[in-house]
Formats: sequence, C-alpha cells, structure tokens
Amino acid sequence: MGFCEIVDCLEVCLGSVLRLLCIVGRLCSTLCNRSRKCFQTAHFYVEDSDSPRVIPTVPLTAISDEELEGIPVSQFPKHMESLHVDGQRGFGREFEEIQQYAQSQSLLAEETNRPDNKNKNRYVNIMAFDHTRVKLRRLGRERKGSDYINANFVDGYNAPRAYIATQGPLKATFADFWRMVWEHDVRIIIMITNLVEKGRVSGFDFPLRTIFKCCSLRSLF
Repeated sequence: MGFCEIVDCLEVCLGSVLRLLCIVGRLCSTLCNRSRKCFQTAHFYVEDSDSPRVIPTVPLTAISDEELEGIPVSQFPKHMESLHVDGQRGFGREFEEIQQYAQSQSLLAEETNRPDNKNKNRYVNIMAFDHTRVKLRRLGRERKGSDYINANFVDGYNAPRAYIATQGPLKATFADFWRMVWEHDVRIIIMITNLVEKGRVSGFDFPLRTIFKCCSLRSLF
C-alpha cells in the first residue's frame, strides 16, 4: 500500500470518527435537556439571608378521600401530560398539595426542629418526619444529633422503605450523606433536581453534573 493510499484511509477513518462523535454529542445534549425537565417550587433556603426563617401560616384546605384515590395505570400517561402543561406547573401544584396534606396530618418532625440539627437542613420547610426518617449510627454516647440526616424512607411497589429521598449535601452534612450511603448499603444514587434553581446555584458539595450508578461500597472492601 502506497503512502497516498494510507493517507486516504486515515482521512476516511478520521472522518467517520468525527461524524460518530458529533452524533454522540447530539444524543448526550438531547438527554441532558430532557433530564433537566423537572418542576421548580418555592423553597426557603436556610443559608439565604433574604429568605424568611419562619414558614408563613397559610390556610390549609382539607383533602378529601376521593382526591387521594390512586390513578389507574391506563390514565397515568394522560395525567402526566396534564402536569407538563403550562410550564409544568402541575408538578408544583401537586407538590404543594402533598405538603398541605402532610401539615394537616400533624406529622411530627421533632428531630428536624432540634436546634443542633437545624443547620443540617437545606430548606426550613422540607422536613424529615420522625416515623420515616433515616437514622444514622450514633457517633459516641454524648454526640446528640449525630444520628440525624434530612432523609426519609419511601415505600416501593414491592417492599416498604425500598428507597431513600434526601436533600443535596451541605457542607455540614457531606460526611453524613456518605455515612448514610455506607450504613444503608445504597447501590444507586440518582439526582432529580437542577443544579441551578430560579437563578440560584444549589451548592452541592460533590460532583453531581453526571447522573451516576455506583456499586455497593461494601463490595469494594
């Protein structure tokens, strides 16, 4: 094979590689844009001096048992479409309804409101309820509050407490987050919030720019 033929082959190969990279880049861009389609709702930031420190009292509307009935699987796609209408406001509306219902049930969150735990909460109106909160192992007998993290167990389809819902780690909760991952043998971590909400950077303390799947930490040792 002559020199010119080798050059021609290299040009063809490089052209194919560049086209493939362009296709992959477009796919990644499309997936990223879709993954960012999540609802935004009003939160009160603990570290924001402009945000109110106390949740304003608003009249709660009782939710009837009929409104709490499940949605048939056959109608679920249509229900999801309705939530996406008008800037995806339906998601925020449902979230607020759930919050109102939780407040109307007088669910206890004493550990969340303890003075030594308040700096571990990203928002003052997102609580870890006492009956579902994730408990960490205490660090010594005198370390009160060392078992606290703003996280709740969530029932799965086939098993209770199959999932954990938690906030993005703060500087004060970075170690607690990874303690929870270790102690509860968390195998998959999924981020479902935006890095920037309403023009404000969320301030997570570990790289979450990529949604990642990790193996069990216990299997590494």
